[in-house]
Amino acid sequence: MKETLMTRETDAAWLAGIIDGEGCICGYWTNRHNKTGGNVHVDVRIQATSMAMISRVFEICEKNDIEAYVETGGLWRPLSTKPTYRIGIRKRAEVSKLFALIRPYLVVKLPEVDFAMSWFEKWGDQRGNHQRKAEHDEKILFFNTLRDLKKIA
Repeated sequence: MKETLMTRETDAAWLAGIIDGEGCICGYWTNRHNKTGGNVHVDVRIQATSMAMISRVFEICEKNDIEAYVETGGLWRPLSTKPTYRIGIRKRAEVSKLFALIRPYLVVKLPEVDFAMSWFEKWGDQRGNHQRKAEHDEKILFFNTLRDLKKIA
């Protein structure tokens, strides 16, 4: 049992380091022009030239029941000579599970994660009619704050 717990903690710490160094916590606005004013979403993305690293991230996510997607190949950067690979976690529930797993080990991205989690706690997933909708100005403030937190790190 201890070995399994130790492996889980080691994996979580490794994943936190990868996200701190190579990851991006992204906020984006969907359905912005519909009658509800759109929804704020947060996802996590990692892009690298090492498919082995991306595979390891996917394996850790899978072990922890976190749904992730992988995009393979392509020269996505203009001057790139090596193919790059992407992995991402999109759904709010999956992002929340990821944040809970890696939060104790984060350094650089900790303010962004804490800010995103506070948004989740305040506004939920914004899809249900029972959820109070965030006002337009609050959504703008969310994106500006998330962007500013990236500058601090």
